[in-house]
Amino acid sequence: MAVELNLAKLAMDLLPVRSQKQNKSKMSARFFIFEIGRWVGQLCYLANDAFVSHEQNVIIKPDFIDSIMDAMVKVLFNVLQLSKYMNFTLQDCVREKIILNGKKYPVVASKVSRTI
Repeated sequence: MAVELNLAKLAMDLLPVRSQKQNKSKMSARFFIFEIGRWVGQLCYLANDAFVSHEQNVIIKPDFIDSIMDAMVKVLFNVLQLSKYMNFTLQDCVREKIILNGKKYPVVASKVSRTI
């Protein structure tokens, strides 16, 4: 989680710069969600052309690396902005997801039979 906190701090340091450029009325949860979708869509678009498959190996074309990194960063920053806007952290989201998954997919204690 230390990496997340460092990324969150970096994003929070950069957010005021972006906010000054944006129209304040556009800054809403809906806006951030659409931005996330926009950049995830861009990643999907890039994936169609960026990868070359040679049997078992998948190779990324060097021309696409900067574009993919740019889209990934924009997704990350918009996710962090959304979490700031909604007043919760990504740690809260992960914790809740783990709890929900634990309820949905309970671990059942069972004996494993060994056949020799």
